[in-house]
Amino acid sequence: MNTRFIGYSSASFILLFIVWILISLLSPNAANGNIETAEDFLRVRSGNQDRNSVNFIFSFLSVCISASLFSGIYLLCRKKSPELAMTGLVFIPAYVVLSIVMYSSMYAIVPILKDLHAIPEMKETVLLLIDHYRSGGENSVSGFHSIPYGLLGISALIFGSLMSRESGAIKIAGILIIISGFGYISGMIRLFSSSGIFSITGGIGGIAYLLSLLIMSYIFLKPGGYRFPEKA
Repeated sequence: MNTRFIGYSSASFILLFIVWILISLLSPNAANGNIETAEDFLRVRSGNQDRNSVNFIFSFLSVCISASLFSGIYLLCRKKSPELAMTGLVFIPAYVVLSIVMYSSMYAIVPILKDLHAIPEMKETVLLLIDHYRSGGENSVSGFHSIPYGLLGISALIFGSLMSRESGAIKIAGILIIISGFGYISGMIRLFSSSGIFSITGGIGGIAYLLSLLIMSYIFLKPGGYRFPEKA
């Protein structure tokens, strides 16, 4: 197969991430974007719907690029370990569907909650719903956006283990993907635990994922590309 597809996917995600960070930092409302309570959530999210639209677009693109990346890794690994590679692939469609549903609902529900919040009789109910729904905030019990990423983490563990069996830079990339997989899964465990250690491991997993993308961008886009051995 043409392994450059994996390199392009990796490089695209890095570029998307950089642009997303720059837009977030340069946004006029960036300084007022801290979300600690349900009131903060409603104020920030309803105060700049254009930024919400940009965030939704970037989130959607990141999901699509990640799915294409892991699909490419599957095609790379399937001849050497077809059963294990297929096991890693089956979690990707669920990750895509759940992520899009989650991001879409978060984008669409804010205007509705804002209108309901303006009704005195509904204010407390709306705040309670937001506190259980929003992503972020010390007392939030939602974090349900971590579920699709937990599924992605399982795929990352499987594909990372296959890549780590090789040598050189591809082995390092595989190990980093394994670390990212543990990070994504720890984010899902956060739903059932208040331990702050899972926030740390999640952050480490995100950094490991970006580092693996940098390595794969180089490996698969360099002249001559990379050929994954078909036999153990």
